[in-house]
Amino acid sequence: MHRRIMRSLMNEHRNMQHVLTLLRLHLDALTPGDVYGLRSICNAIGYMRQVPQFCHHPREELIFQRLMPADRQITKHRRELRRQHLIFEATEPELMCDIAVSRAGEADACSRIKGVGATYRREHADHIGLEEKQVFPAAVQILPFQEWLEIYSQAVRLYARCSGAGRYRGKARSTTRSWPWSRRTCIEPHRGFARRGENPGYVL
Repeated sequence: MHRRIMRSLMNEHRNMQHVLTLLRLHLDALTPGDVYGLRSICNAIGYMRQVPQFCHHPREELIFQRLMPADRQITKHRRELRRQHLIFEATEPELMCDIAVSRAGEADACSRIKGVGATYRREHADHIGLEEKQVFPAAVQILPFQEWLEIYSQAVRLYARCSGAGRYRGKARSTTRSWPWSRRTCIEPHRGFARRGENPGYVL
């Protein structure tokens, strides 16, 4: 049972890594006034914010909650993962605002996007590495079969709730509207995703 759960989480990590690779390529090639590059960076950040938040992290939490009382080292790793989540939450608005002012013609914004974006990408890579090298193997060793059955049952309900097209579209719309860089201030980063419920990481 744990193999099925881990395979799903790891496959999602591979998708995130593909998006992070695209983000690195566009950051490296970005020049002032590059509207296509800005839009692509915007889409990549939108994917890294929306998809894990609704489909990936809630299922990971099902595992972390059961591990933390059992292992002090896991508790330490969980604090580090939480610290990284806070960095992501703080960095994303900064990047999107810089994208908006860069599109408006501020030349210095391009270099800020490159610097902050590179840090953002490295933190995500470290985050994925910590989960796959430390937390996931510990979960496989520590948690009994019955716990994995309960995790799987809850994960199926979570995934059904967040992956339905109608519900997903509603979440995407409400999330996009609440962002400070939504359509009136930036470059409509997730217009197709919000309209069709599609994966925003692949509209580059």
